[in-house]
Amino acid sequence: ERSRGAGVDAVLITAETQSSDPVNFAAEIARDRGVVVAVGMVGMDIERRLYYEKELDFRVSRSYGPGRYDAAYEQKGRDYPIGYVRWTETRNMEQFLELLNDGRLDLKSLITHRFPIDRAHGAYDLITKRTGEQFLGVLITYPDQPNQSQTLELAGRSGGSGNIGSLAIGLLGVGSFAASTLLPALKQVTGVEFVGVCNATGVRGRHAARKFGFQYCTTDEEEILNDARISTVVIATRHHLHARQTIAALNAGKRVFCEKPLCLSEEELADIVRSYTRSTSSQEPFLMVGFNRRFAPMALRMKHSSQISTSLSRCTTG
Repeated sequence: ERSRGAGVDAVLITAETQSSDPVNFAAEIARDRGVVVAVGMVGMDIERRLYYEKELDFRVSRSYGPGRYDAAYEQKGRDYPIGYVRWTETRNMEQFLELLNDGRLDLKSLITHRFPIDRAHGAYDLITKRTGEQFLGVLITYPDQPNQSQTLELAGRSGGSGNIGSLAIGLLGVGSFAASTLLPALKQVTGVEFVGVCNATGVRGRHAARKFGFQYCTTDEEEILNDARISTVVIATRHHLHARQTIAALNAGKRVFCEKPLCLSEEELADIVRSYTRSTSSQEPFLMVGFNRRFAPMALRMKHSSQISTSLSRCTTG
C-alpha cells in the first residue's frame, strides 16, 4: 500500500533456508530497478525472468562488512582509511555496541528462550532442532552471584602420606610437554603424590588433574605456593614466567624443579641466586633445572669416562 503498487525500493533477506523462495518472492515485491540483498543463508536459484523484466540489482552481503576475510585487515590490523571506507567490519561493530549501550536498540523481542547454565544442553538441543520447537534468539543465563572461586576440588585434601622421602607435588603449567612427558614420567615414580595443579585455563587444568589424579586444580598460582601440604613445586609454564615463579616458590619454602630455561637474563639469574641463598626455610633449599639430557645413557657414560680420566691423570701426575 505504501508503495502505491510500485513495489519496495529494497528488500533485505535475513531468512535461513535451503529454499530459493525468499529470493524469488523478493523479486516479486521489489519495484522496477530495485535492490535485493541476501544477508541470510538462503537458496540462490534465481528465476531469471523476475529479475530480468524489472532489471533488479541482486547483491550478496557477507557478514560484518568491509574487511571480512581480508587477512591483512583481520590478522595484521591494517585498517581501511575512513575517508575511503566509512563502514568497516570494526566500525560497524563499534556503532552497533554504541547503539546498544545508548538503549536505542531493543533486542528483547528477539529472545524467545532462556536457559540457565546448568541446563545449557537444552539450548543446544533446541538450536540443533532436536526438539522440533520454533525459536529465534536463545540465551544462556548465569547466576546473579556466580562462584568466584579459582579452585576446583576434585578429591578431599588429605593430610599427607607422612612417608619419609615422599614428594607432595604442586604443578605450575600444563603445556604439551608437561602433559605428554613430564607427568607420565612422574606417575611412574614411587612416593610421588599429586596434590594441586595450576594452569592459566581452567579447562586444561581440570583435564590434567583428573587424568593424573591431582586433588585439586586452580588458576591461581598462590593457591599452590601457599599450600602447606605441597613440598615440591614443579614449574612447566612459559619461559618468561620461570624466574618469577622460581623465586616465589623458593621464598615460600618449597623445593623447586624448573623446566629449562631457568631464566632469560643475567639479572633474573642474580635474583634467583639471592632468593636461594637467603632462604629462611627450616630445610635446606633445593633447586633443580630440567636439563633432561644429563640423564641420557650416553651422557652418563661420558660423565663416567671423564671421571675415570681425571682419576688416572691425578695418579700419573702424583
